[in-house]
Amino acid sequence: MLIQQVFESRPNSALSSGANQAWFGDKARANAIDAGAPLRRSESALELTYADTFGPITLQPDLQYVINPAGDEAIGHAIVAALRVSVAF
Repeated sequence: MLIQQVFESRPNSALSSGANQAWFGDKARANAIDAGAPLRRSESALELTYADTFGPITLQPDLQYVINPAGDEAIGHAIVAALRVSVAF
């Protein structure tokens, strides 16, 4: 979902959310089991990001919640935060 011009006073702002899911193949899971690291069947993520332009600079904070990262049963869910900075010349 994408919402452009989130705030009336910020014409270049955008808010976006998304979800994704990746499935691990049977061969990859079998190899992981042989190596002693059983994999779950999938990894999922939910994402929320906002972007706004200030003159030549665009800032875009991004927040992701990852469920079953890398499919590894030993790893708990993860929160990933990032900031993208772009400069237009």
